[in-house]
Amino acid sequence: MVGVCLMVLFDSLKEEEKGGCTDQSEREEAATTVRERRSREATAVVNRGSSGGEQRHQRQLLGGCQSLLRGDSPLDVIVVNDSGGVKNASHLLKYDSMLGTFKADVKIVDNETISVDGKLIKVVSSRDPLKLPWAELGIDIVIELQLLDASHRDLRRARAAALNIVPTSTGAAKAVSLVLPQLKGKLNGIALRVPTPNVSVVDLVVNVEKKGISAEDVNAAFRKAAGGPLKGVLDVCDAPLVSVDFRCSDVSSTIDSSLTMVMGDDMVKVVAWYDNEWGYSQRVVDLAHLVASKWPGAKVGGSGDPLEDFCETNPADEECKVYEA
Repeated sequence: MVGVCLMVLFDSLKEEEKGGCTDQSEREEAATTVRERRSREATAVVNRGSSGGEQRHQRQLLGGCQSLLRGDSPLDVIVVNDSGGVKNASHLLKYDSMLGTFKADVKIVDNETISVDGKLIKVVSSRDPLKLPWAELGIDIVIELQLLDASHRDLRRARAAALNIVPTSTGAAKAVSLVLPQLKGKLNGIALRVPTPNVSVVDLVVNVEKKGISAEDVNAAFRKAAGGPLKGVLDVCDAPLVSVDFRCSDVSSTIDSSLTMVMGDDMVKVVAWYDNEWGYSQRVVDLAHLVASKWPGAKVGGSGDPLEDFCETNPADEECKVYEA
């Protein structure tokens, strides 16, 4: 169940380690007790925010809810912080204007609890992080997503979004260079905001080192990655689809193979679709699972990271090379 920017990671552990202990020996004993309890089971909390944009926040909540509540998840969803209380949390989790009805039995148990297919989840309502009961509830991981626009000076964004195609900046190119430092200074772009409620598309044009490649070669490389190190994160689609068809896609990017082009000897054009809310929430859940898999005493198959597991058996693969920043 994912709500709305990774707010605190392991903060409750730090709070419990320091809370109420008057000397070093007491603090060390309390810390040991906390760690022993945490080694048995990782717990998670979701903070859904309170600054408006309820439908967008709720799609984030829906996006991760199924993954975090599935039987094989190493995480236990304990509490949701929703300023609207249990009535708001349960109703908007069950019914969403974009994603439809959530296929789970969502009920209000009392004024502080909801149930999802019988799983009891506490609901708290506080905008003050100092008043949130993470420590007393034994919370290990806090997930908070914040995707609303902040105030800014971009006059284009001041125009009506439902009536215009709005050119604006994007931090995607900069973010890519942080993950793949070998691309620093080689990638740039803009974003075009269009009046559709969900799903985005990337139109990428690059000059490649290898000469004489074809569109089929490019698509084949993507298929190999989608079936190997990027399985579950990347996909390739051959059907002539449109944006709504990629709604609720779990992968982070789907290559539209029919739109791949090669111009000249070394210019490649690739088009990829992604659900900018649902797909992102899945990666946040993956991150939470990865953290839980590293917990002392955790019994999780593999490392929790598909790429890390792939590279264990394929160290010479291009995807497994380490580049210096």
